[in-house]
Parts: sequence; C-alpha cells; structure tokens
Amino acid sequence: MRILLQSSILILADNIKYKYMLMKRVILFEIIFVFFFSSVFSQTRNQKTKVTTKQNIKKESDAKLLYEQACNLYDGTNGIFMDREKAISLYKQSADMGYSVAQYELGRLYIIASDNNEQIHITKEEALDYLKKSAKQKNPKALYALHVIYSEGKIVPQDHSIAAYWLRLGADLEDPTCIFCLGLIYQQGEGVEINYQKAFDLFKKAANLNHVAAYEMIGECYLHGWGIEQNINEAKQWFRKGAEKENSDCQVALADIYVVVDDHPQAYYWYRKAAEQGDSYAQLKTGAYYATGYKGCVEKDINEAIKWYRKSAEQGNANGQYHLAEHIKMDNPNEAFYWYKKAYEQGQLNAGAELGIMLLAGKGCEKDYNKSVEILEKLSEKGINRAMEAYGTMLIYGIPGVLKKNKAKGKALLHEAKKGKQYNEN
Repeated sequence: MRILLQSSILILADNIKYKYMLMKRVILFEIIFVFFFSSVFSQTRNQKTKVTTKQNIKKESDAKLLYEQACNLYDGTNGIFMDREKAISLYKQSADMGYSVAQYELGRLYIIASDNNEQIHITKEEALDYLKKSAKQKNPKALYALHVIYSEGKIVPQDHSIAAYWLRLGADLEDPTCIFCLGLIYQQGEGVEINYQKAFDLFKKAANLNHVAAYEMIGECYLHGWGIEQNINEAKQWFRKGAEKENSDCQVALADIYVVVDDHPQAYYWYRKAAEQGDSYAQLKTGAYYATGYKGCVEKDINEAIKWYRKSAEQGNANGQYHLAEHIKMDNPNEAFYWYKKAYEQGQLNAGAELGIMLLAGKGCEKDYNKSVEILEKLSEKGINRAMEAYGTMLIYGIPGVLKKNKAKGKALLHEAKKGKQYNEN
C-alpha cells in the first residue's frame, strides 16, 4: 500500500512537472509570436507613416511651388508678364491643397483689390472662406486679417465682438501684433469693455515680444496714468526705447516731452529724426525751429524752414500747409493761395482768414468780395483775430453793393482783435 501511494505521488509529480514544462513552452511560443508579428506590424505601420509623410511633404512642396508661381504672375516679377486671373487660379489650387499661406493671400488680395476698385477674380464668399481655413490652421496673419475686416466692416457687416474673437485667437498663439491690437481694443472698448489695466498688461506682453509700437503705448499709459500710476520718467524711458529703434511715433512723443521740460536741443534732435522718416507733424516742428532759430538747436534759415513746411504740406498736414503759405505769400501769392485754401478745407481757421483777405485784394486769385465777406464774417464770429481785424475794417468803410457800413460794430471787432492779440502775446 505504501509502495502504491509512493508510485502515485511520483506519477502525479511527473505529470505536474510535464504540464509546467508544457506551459512554459506555450508561453514562450506566445512571446515569440507576439514579438515577431508586432515587429512585422510595426514595420508595416512605419512604412505607411513614411509613405504618408513623404506624400504630405510632396503635397506641401507642390502647393508652395504653385503659390510661388502665382506670386510671380500676380505682380509680374522674375521676368514673367502679369496675369492676375491666372495667378488667382494658381493661388486657388495651392489653397485647395491646404496651403495656409495661399489661403491667407487670397483673402488679402481680395481686400486690397476691393479697396482700390480693381478687377477681382475671386468672390467675397471665397475670400472669407479661405481666410477662415487659414485661420483654422492657426495662421496669425489670417486671424489678424479677419479681425480687421470685421472691425472695419470691409467685406462683412461690422461687428467688433467677432473682430475681438479673432484677435484673441491670434493673441493665444503669442503673435505680438495680435497681442498689441488686443490691448488697443481693451483701451478703446471696441467689442469689449474698456479695461486699462488689461490693455497695459497686453502692451507689456507685446513689448516683451519686441513689438516696437507697444513701446509707444506703454509710454502713453505712463504719461496719462492709463492702467498704471502716472510716471513721466517711465514714459520717457519707454518712448526712448522705441525712438532708438527708429519708431517715428516714439521719437515725436519723446520730443514733445522735451519741449514741455524746455530741453529744445533734445526736442529738435528727435523731431528731426522723425521728420527724416516722413512724419508730417515732425516735419512741421522741424520747420518751426528753422523759421525762428533756437539757441543750441539750429540757426534761423527760412529756406530750410520752407523745405520742411513743404514736406509736411504735401503730406496733407493742415498746419504745414498754413505755415508754408505764410512763408511764400510775398514771393509766390498764387501758390500761397492754393495752400491756404487746402489748409482751410481741413479746418485750419487762420488759413481761412488769410484766404478771405486774399479774395478781398485779388492777390494770388481773382477778387471775390462776396466770398471774402462770407469767410471773414464767419471766422470773426469764431473769434479768429486776423479775421476780426479784416472784417472790422471792412465794416468801417463798407463795400458798395456787398457790405453796408457799420462803424460801431467794426470798431468793436477791431478792439476785440487787439485784446486777443495782446492775450496771445502774453
């Protein structure tokens, strides 16, 4: 019995050992199977991924090539004749292949063409659709463009809230232009509630991304106390940062501060820098320094003053037009009349007074008593000294068939004009 039991135990042990060895072999086989086929599947998947990647690269390369060809045709560059209709067709092919740059360009070109009343080879709906497709691919230029068209109501109904939405998306991509403009709309309350603190924070963020225009706005915030405690020295430092990077707005703002603190050599220096970059206000101020001369800045030089006034005038600056006319009216009354008229049309009232006087005398123009009286009477009522002097004298003597004498009123106007002059001189 004991022998039989021992034999049974040995047989059972052998069976367990066999089963264990068999199980080990099955597990090993499974491991080999999984490893082998996983390797095969992985290789296949990698090959497919490589093929897809190559296809995508080729597709993007083809789309970029079409885009470049379109650019050449649209502008007629690289010795290629201009063919804008063909260019738009190529832009569309590139855009339809998913090339974000081409999608943005189609929208941009539509806006430019519509603004300039040029022939357009794309519909408004297509332009908007392509811009949105480009924006979906996180193209910050497209996001900014969508902000502009909704903000200005260019090809869609004006909607500042939607404009702000697109701008936020661009700002979320850390685009400095979008961040800066988002600051502007928080400062102005376009599509959002006015929030000077948030605006200031956004300007600082844009400045940290080297957006130079943000330097000016940070300076303005410190200058006026918008969203931050007022600090003139901080304002000056931020304006200087932008000025040193050749930003003409910062140069003018810095010069204005130097005028206030009576540092005219520095004021002239920065006005001149901005004037050389084409800023019409700075050109006016530079002309003024030459017109009067200022110790430590420049010697008086009327020809140089006229040069800078003319540059300002030709850019449409009303004060530049007025001061140019003032300096040339003796030698060239016809041109002076032209510039007085241009300035008055923009609301420069002193220029209007001179215009009325020239019409009365027929200097630089044909005499026109009726027009002269109309202008000078209107400007006298607005308290323009030069107009009150001229109109008061006209009332004292009268103009037959045009203006009746009124000595009392005339003398009263001359008296008011004299008081005004004395006030201005003091």
